[in-house]
Amino acid sequence: MNTPHAPDVRSADCLVVGIGASAGGITALQSLFEVLPAQPNVALVVMQHLPPGRPSTLESLIGKWARLPVLAAREGMRPEVNHVYVPSPDHVLTIEDGVFCTRSVEGGQGRPGIDTIDAAEYVAGLRTLRAKVRRYRPQIVALIGVSLARSIFGVKGPIALGEFSERLEGARVFVLPNPSGRNANFTYAEMRRAFAILSNARR
Repeated sequence: MNTPHAPDVRSADCLVVGIGASAGGITALQSLFEVLPAQPNVALVVMQHLPPGRPSTLESLIGKWARLPVLAAREGMRPEVNHVYVPSPDHVLTIEDGVFCTRSVEGGQGRPGIDTIDAAEYVAGLRTLRAKVRRYRPQIVALIGVSLARSIFGVKGPIALGEFSERLEGARVFVLPNPSGRNANFTYAEMRRAFAILSNARR
């Protein structure tokens, strides 16, 4: 059932949560949206890895499961809190200056994965991260993924899991493995030890 219960709230500070799924992830999406409250206080963007050039029923399906409005993500649209947005399989979707930006998938290829980040996005993300650390002054910053840590600190060689030798705007930095099931670089035991190090550092 697709019944809007939330007020029409538009804000450049709206928290946007991206939900990624493979083509076979429809059951997981259904399970999520059937229990999601009508007012999660975030904007949700669902990106399913689908081939371009084919019609998608994802928007209508989520509309049947969710208790909040489901809309197609279009160029220039500003995300609203307590709404779900679904981009077209033919477009790559980004957010710039608080609004959705779309561009066609090049060469008829599948669009990049939800976690695909180019060099410019790393630079912009690092600038934002440093600003937030200066503003909120946390004691610890955890970086999920060795590749992310390499990009932030400009390290070309290996980086060990655990506390990093450099600080970020005065905060201690811990490098943690990406806990994704696709992570073939670390064993489960190694990942558990890395997260335990961070947990102990917070005590």
